[in-house]
Amino acid sequence: MAVGGLVHEGIDLSLVEGKVIELTFDIAGKTILAAVSAFDSPARAEGKDIIFMACSDDCGRQVQAAFADELAHGLAIQ
Repeated sequence: MAVGGLVHEGIDLSLVEGKVIELTFDIAGKTILAAVSAFDSPARAEGKDIIFMACSDDCGRQVQAAFADELAHGLAIQ
């Protein structure tokens, strides 16, 4: 299952568009790989800045929740 997510306004992903990046979730103690949507991709047109794979619907929801939690606490994507 592929899951998409939005990043906060002000987080610039332009240098890594179309590439895979590591996202470290300090609160959850996990690191995942996420693809950054290219500016002209269908995913970006659907509002998905990043996409990651999950093994199940439940796992995908857990990762989305962890991502939201990290963003709420100031996740920095480098």
